Amino acid sequence: MTRLKKLFWKCAKGTGIALAGMLALLFVLPVLFPGTIAEQIKAWTNESIDGKLDFSKTSLSFFDHFPSLTLTLHDFSLTGSAPFANDTLLAGKALGFGINLASIFGKTLEVNTFYVDDARINVQVDEKGRANYNVYKGTPDSTARSDSSNTRIKIHGIFFKRCRLTYNDRSVPLRIEAADFNYEGRGDLANSQFDLQSNMSAASFDFVYDGTPYFLHRKLKADLLTGINTSSLVFRFAKNDLLINKLPVDFSGNMAILKDGYDIDLNVVSGTTDFGNIFSALPPEYDRWFAETRFSGQSQIKVALKGQYRAATAQAPDLSVGLWVHDGSIQYNKAPAPLQHLWVNATIRV
Repeated sequence: MTRLKKLFWKCAKGTGIALAGMLALLFVLPVLFPGTIAEQIKAWTNESIDGKLDFSKTSLSFFDHFPSLTLTLHDFSLTGSAPFANDTLLAGKALGFGINLASIFGKTLEVNTFYVDDARINVQVDEKGRANYNVYKGTPDSTARSDSSNTRIKIHGIFFKRCRLTYNDRSVPLRIEAADFNYEGRGDLANSQFDLQSNMSAASFDFVYDGTPYFLHRKLKADLLTGINTSSLVFRFAKNDLLINKLPVDFSGNMAILKDGYDIDLNVVSGTTDFGNIFSALPPEYDRWFAETRFSGQSQIKVALKGQYRAATAQAPDLSVGLWVHDGSIQYNKAPAPLQHLWVNATIRV
């Protein structure tokens, strides 16, 4: 029994020393390396970013995004690339660089995560398809990278919290607004081909195409798995579950970004859902009618978009919309009688 007690106290003592060492490390490392890490990050941004990055101060801590050692730029702003070089691409409360802990003791500092908090994201694309987010200059080869910089980017995670997003593509034309936008993306972004697993939500989501609003102030929640080829700019949508207001949808397919447009092959299918959930995702001009109407029955909607889009030649993809309704009913408050026992199996092709 005495031997067992001694063994217990020995293990407890060793555990206590290890915990104390880890706690000490959390406080000591940011004190020992703040200048070194900050200077290396600044040098990397000057070499790699084609835009002006400003911030009020920096801090280094384990506790901003525990357990990641994070260098944070406070009150930051980043301008975009031409032809929007004078406009802000990203600005907010904090921009964090997650540091690989082992790399701070080596010759090359490795950044593996980005954290963006309380920020304004302003993505702009002009009529010719030139975008302001092309700010990463990169390097011609690995030798140049190792010789010119002491910082290496090997991203495994990107995190946005409480942001406001604007995406304005005048070449389509398409405008997206998202408020209280949260995003978590995980994947080996250092490779030219990788799978990106994403979780995304927005308290308010607007989708406006060619001046016509299709979604306004809708809630959005999405779980996405996207295969990305950065060399050919091809996106493969493997598994993507969305919830738009009350309508659950899944979309799959491929999209390639061309020099003068897009090559699209997308399929959107809602789950078998209550008939009324389809109307909850309709354009906002139907909101008042929807609020005064009751629905019943089951339904499903399918949308397919396939072909090339080129604004310069007015080329557009083929559109197919299918609707299935099983024993549905629509009862509008101002109608003399409800529409009952509605059965639909229809497809519209454009």
